[in-house]
Amino acid sequence: MKFPEPFGFIFTYFAALPLILVTAQVVTKAIINDVLILKGPCPNCGTENLSFYGTILSIESGGATNNVKCANCKTVMVYDSKTRLITLPDS
Repeated sequence: MKFPEPFGFIFTYFAALPLILVTAQVVTKAIINDVLILKGPCPNCGTENLSFYGTILSIESGGATNNVKCANCKTVMVYDSKTRLITLPDS
């Protein structure tokens, strides 16, 4: 579809672009709900690690805490989504 010069710009930025953005947000919210990604350094080596909390296509992440193994030094850490702290597990 081709519009005359000033109308193509107006259509793109005031009609098509908002429609595309709203559609993308609706699809994203339908697939991924209650997202929280915690990122922090390992207490031993300082390597950044990630932990995901939320729901993807009705599959929940599994609770308020995640046990994450450091990618570098293999130390097990506990990520808590409620307090947003990274701790080492009690031995």
